[in-house]
Amino acid sequence: MKRFLIELAKTTGTYVLVVVGGTVILLIISSFIGYLPYSDRPGPGWHGWRGNISVREILFFLSWAALGVIPGSIYGSLLFLSIQLLRWIQTPLLFIRALGAISSGFLSFYLILGLGWYIAIAAFPVYGAGVLGLLFGGWLLPRQVARTDIGSALGTKQRLTIFVLWCLSSTLVVSPFYTGPSCDRDQSLEVMFVQWRPGSDSLSVIKKGLTSEDLAHLKASGITTGELIVNSTFRYLGPDQRARSVIVMQRRIDSPVELPQPNGTNVIYLQEADGWMKIPSDAPTLRKTIRLTPGKHNPRVLQFEAEQECGGPTGGATRV
Repeated sequence: MKRFLIELAKTTGTYVLVVVGGTVILLIISSFIGYLPYSDRPGPGWHGWRGNISVREILFFLSWAALGVIPGSIYGSLLFLSIQLLRWIQTPLLFIRALGAISSGFLSFYLILGLGWYIAIAAFPVYGAGVLGLLFGGWLLPRQVARTDIGSALGTKQRLTIFVLWCLSSTLVVSPFYTGPSCDRDQSLEVMFVQWRPGSDSLSVIKKGLTSEDLAHLKASGITTGELIVNSTFRYLGPDQRARSVIVMQRRIDSPVELPQPNGTNVIYLQEADGWMKIPSDAPTLRKTIRLTPGKHNPRVLQFEAEQECGGPTGGATRV
């Protein structure tokens, strides 16, 4: 039992180091070469060669990674116990490697995807964590799980019974991750909040984010002077279909507002004196909405929530 617990601790620790620690290394390297791997303002992307990274930024990545120690330890323990059971009943090593790689890759992808929400992480570190999980489950995990002779005393029926029970228990573990076929109706959604300050000077844009098409639509609607300030951008990563909603505000709102989500296209919602103008007016939308709510304690804070059929709503807060 002592040896078993030691191996369990070693495997769990190795999983956390490989997946969570490896993701931190990816974040550090990308930041070093000039790719911003997180943030909703201005958002992930290339910002020119850096060739350096501050200690403060490294500490930020490490503090974020600390959030993954407990869930990573749980996932690592489940992987160890699952593979150890298969080794006990003398399951072929090739099957163990394949199953370990698939399950570890999935759990690692899901782990970093969930943690990444806190820092608005880019897509590639999440996929990188999935690859690290594949390597751990297919290569390191089978090496750390010892083969025993316990299964040699079992007959075929007993081994088959244990394997069926293992499949059922694994299904119970994985089932919470399954969100159902309705998830196919979700989409990748980007919500950008822009503040318009009217003025007499020619229209200018403060902070990047608006496209030339956005500016053309806004100028066509009558916004030709003043300043457009990109306050914040939020992204929900769904299937391949992508939608983008730019919410241009002139003033704070006093009551909740619901704006239809665009259906796989780009839409601008321009605040007017008596409501909201949709640009283009014929852009297709969904029944799902983007709900805007004024802050309860701070009127300069705007809460928003975008309905999603998978994993609950996504939302956040921005200043107006």
